[in-house]
Amino acid sequence: MYKRFRRARSVIPYQMVTSIVQNGITFTFDSPTPAAQTVDGEWVVQTPFTVDVSPGWQNLGTNHNRNGAMLDPGVSNYQGFYQYDSGGLIFAYNASVRAQFPLTITNDGQIHSLVATIGKSVPQAGGAQSFLDDLAILTAVPLIPANVSRLFRPAYMGTREWPSWDTVESRLSLLPKLALPNGASYSSLAALKMERTWFHTTRNNYPEPGTSAGSVHPSNNMPTYYHATSTAEALLVCCLDDPAVPNYVKRLVRWGLDLFGCVNTLRTDMWTGLGGYGSGFKAPIIFAGHMLNRADMTTGLPSAITGKWSNVVRFFGEDAHTYYSSAYSPARAMFGQNGAAQGYTEPYFSNHDFRSPYGLQEPEAPTGYPGFTATAWTTGTSYSAGAFVSSGGKVYKRDATPTGGVSGATAPTGTGTSSDGNFSWTFQGNTANNNGAYRKQNLHEVFVREMLALWLMGLKSTWDSSLTRDGFDSAIWDYVARYIADEVASSDAERYGSAFSKAMWTTYGGSFPA
Repeated sequence: MYKRFRRARSVIPYQMVTSIVQNGITFTFDSPTPAAQTVDGEWVVQTPFTVDVSPGWQNLGTNHNRNGAMLDPGVSNYQGFYQYDSGGLIFAYNASVRAQFPLTITNDGQIHSLVATIGKSVPQAGGAQSFLDDLAILTAVPLIPANVSRLFRPAYMGTREWPSWDTVESRLSLLPKLALPNGASYSSLAALKMERTWFHTTRNNYPEPGTSAGSVHPSNNMPTYYHATSTAEALLVCCLDDPAVPNYVKRLVRWGLDLFGCVNTLRTDMWTGLGGYGSGFKAPIIFAGHMLNRADMTTGLPSAITGKWSNVVRFFGEDAHTYYSSAYSPARAMFGQNGAAQGYTEPYFSNHDFRSPYGLQEPEAPTGYPGFTATAWTTGTSYSAGAFVSSGGKVYKRDATPTGGVSGATAPTGTGTSSDGNFSWTFQGNTANNNGAYRKQNLHEVFVREMLALWLMGLKSTWDSSLTRDGFDSAIWDYVARYIADEVASSDAERYGSAFSKAMWTTYGGSFPA
């Protein structure tokens, strides 16, 4: 006798909803609508539907409004979230691209991203120039996949695809699985602000110096300033044999996928070296590509591009801020920014550290200028044009034309051009008032931790591959090793980034490339 089996009914992958609340933002539908959450906790909704969003757009006065949303961020200058005129940054939405509600999204066979925000009542000044508190993304799809709970949300820019968590999960065994160093502890996802959606759109300094895509970094979701958006500590956690690792991996892959969407959409000088603006974006893309086994996200990344001033610039901050100076033999890994290549002349920006235009030293290096010996100033000595002298811990270059005489009575001073009546000298740093703060900021917040993590994961050659492919050097590894060895730091946090990263360095970083 044969048993009669009842055919199993297929499981519907969605629920019918009339509203969705995420990160303080409410999406309300005019009728029950199929919706589901992806593996990373993001909401997808099946088209067609009509939706309203609250809180709604508010006009708070001249050049200041808040909240609002945009459908499908793309290549428009301001991504809908801020405007710019000759007077500077305006904390107002670009009306030409701001979504109008109620909004109907039809089923056109495409995936669409509705990005909604809650704005600050008082804009945040400074380098990030943030004016958003909260942000949520609603992804409109023609059909919710049956396995949606095992898929990542499609990126809000670029190719709209459904990467699989199954692929990532199958590759968790590739991670190092190191023991947590004795006495060490790491930051939670909540402490790192990685539980909510992170968001980035435009290049690091768009459209003019003084504006930045940090304007669209929602402060309750993520750090607003660039160097702080680094996922360096999370990457280090992924090197551990720890049950928390899959959650860190999931958030990192999510961020890497979205950043890769930005790369593929904009294809401009996205995150070049510019103070603290350009660092921390390459590592999550490479990590996500590694975990998804995607060459286009690893070896296929752009290494350089024609930038704003029609010069070739390095695409990512870590590569743009580190270089080999041929003024040394052998060439020395250095930190700075090739201002001349990007259209600047000394003193560049008043609070940014740039390399010397002569490639000899780092501005305001706390250890002097390791490996470079400038002649110490001596009263009454004749110096030829082009000579370098050291005085007061700074290096100066003898100008081509003296102001008179052949010897000097007073040592050069200051951070500009100085004259003692016999010689004219030019300071070989910039006019920075922060004595290397951007170097330290980039190194301890980003470079030291993320490069150690990638090296422990065996991804050094992956990082370098796109650079060597295009004939560029990769000085970042040697510079990080030099920083750890040379830097005069006021604390372990200033050298390593945190007690946890110091423990990882001292335990596992002994043979880091040098």
